[in-house]
Amino acid sequence: MAITKIFPVRQRFDHVLSYITDEAKTVGSTLVTGINCAPETAYESMSASFALNDKPLRVQGYHIIQSFAKDEVSPVATHEIGVKLAKRLFGESFQVVVSTHLNTGIIHNHIALCSTSFIDGHRYHSCKTSYQQIRETSDSFCSEHGLSVIENPRRGRYKSTAEVKAERSGNKTWLSIIKADVDEAITKATSSKQFLANLQRLGYEVKVGKDISVKPSGKERFVRLARNLGDGYTHESITQRILNQTPQKRVIPRQSHSVEKPRKLPKFARGSLFALYRHYLYLLGYWQKQSSSSNTRIHYLLRDDIRKLDAFIEDARLLKREGIVNRGQLDGFYHRTSRAIEELVDERKSLYSARLTD
Repeated sequence: MAITKIFPVRQRFDHVLSYITDEAKTVGSTLVTGINCAPETAYESMSASFALNDKPLRVQGYHIIQSFAKDEVSPVATHEIGVKLAKRLFGESFQVVVSTHLNTGIIHNHIALCSTSFIDGHRYHSCKTSYQQIRETSDSFCSEHGLSVIENPRRGRYKSTAEVKAERSGNKTWLSIIKADVDEAITKATSSKQFLANLQRLGYEVKVGKDISVKPSGKERFVRLARNLGDGYTHESITQRILNQTPQKRVIPRQSHSVEKPRKLPKFARGSLFALYRHYLYLLGYWQKQSSSSNTRIHYLLRDDIRKLDAFIEDARLLKREGIVNRGQLDGFYHRTSRAIEELVDERKSLYSARLTD
């Protein structure tokens, strides 16, 4: 089963090429292939192609990621599928670099596509139709290799690596906060009109068109519910969910502006990094958040700040666990950890090399 995602790269495409051809991730560059260019000089060749078109260059290239189910396909077969896909779709007119990464639990291909044809300088047009072609071609090669294929892909965006990691660790993302608020607004609505009013009471700006879009306070852009959250959040699905509920539902009460007295800050050694972290948490209202006596509905902006505070809290726990109280101890811990990671990466690289030769 292959999942494909495509991302436009508007600047520093050379960084993308450096990342995907990293020797530590590609078993010493043995799983790197250039199409119409050499991987070592790919960016120089692509830069020459950019000059063939006089129009402004808005997108330097496209980064395609093709990932497979765990333990379903070998590294060599994975790379072969990626190269076939790139040659079939782009091989006649574009320069492409394909690499296979083994540095995570799931084998995946990276395909770096130059946006400008080296033949005539025309630009690659990325749209829903071209993306569907990429997915269908990828599925066809998976079928040829006896791999599973998603028969009915679910509507909605794919989650980023950061979002997946956050969910696995139990942390909230800004999108998961929106989803929870939308679900609550649905459960406490008896009609579509009341559902929209509930969202507005929670601090969202709502726009209704072909899709329902919401914009949290402090954000610049609207978020399309069906596109980002899936088929369960279309007009029809939300209306049906409301109708399927029991009729006795209360409207979400308006937010209270009462301020509760923060809890007393625990004492720690003055001048330590840990004490400084605790002080910032206090100033940002973390101790007030922990109070069990407050039933006030937390506004989106505050909950978004609390989500960001989780990272600071983990840092504070690390400092306490390792007994770090000054910058010198922190630097020493960083260098020891970095060396340990490098040793593990080298060990993993040798294990992958041995696996390929078996």
